[in-house]
Formats: sequence, structure tokens, C-alpha cells
Amino acid sequence: MLLILLERGPMTAAEISPYLAMDQSLISRTVQRLYEKGLLSRRRSRTDRRNVTLRTTEAGAELAADLVQPLQELDEELIRGIPGGRLQHATRDIEAMTRNAQPPR
Repeated sequence: MLLILLERGPMTAAEISPYLAMDQSLISRTVQRLYEKGLLSRRRSRTDRRNVTLRTTEAGAELAADLVQPLQELDEELIRGIPGGRLQHATRDIEAMTRNAQPPR
């Protein structure tokens, strides 16, 4: 969640949901835990109090940035030797499987 917010900027929980393989209740609990740890902030909309925008705090951004390098290295290790065209097909297939695994909304 922190990496997504760092990369894409402030978002609501509903906007971030498609990027995560988590149901809405788990997203809500994760937001609460990250908020309590000071890793993200929440800002309520002035026009719709149900709408809360999430953004990383400085501490959250630092933690997320620290995660990027090891994840990039792992990505490179996992895809080593897979030709680009096959990798694109595999990525589409994995994304489809992830969508299929989501509970109906």
C-alpha cells in the first residue's frame, strides 16, 4: 500500500483497492495499522465526510523507498532468462488469475 501511494500519489481506499489483492475489510484494517504507526495520513473530504484521502507520511515514504531496491532485485532475479514477449503474456495471465481470485463485489 505504501509503495502504491508513494508511486501514484494520494488516493482513497477505493482507488487503491484494484492494486491490492485484499478485500475491503483487510484494506481498512491495514490503513488503520499504517495510520497508527505514523506511516500514512488520512484527510477527510470537506464535501463528503465518507471520502478519506490516504497519503504516505515522511516516515512511510522512507520505509517504502527502502523496500524498492530489494523488490527490484527480486524482480530481476525472477524474470531472468524469460524473453520479453513471453514475459508480457505471463504477466497478463497472472493479472487475470489475480482478478479471478478476487471475491465478487
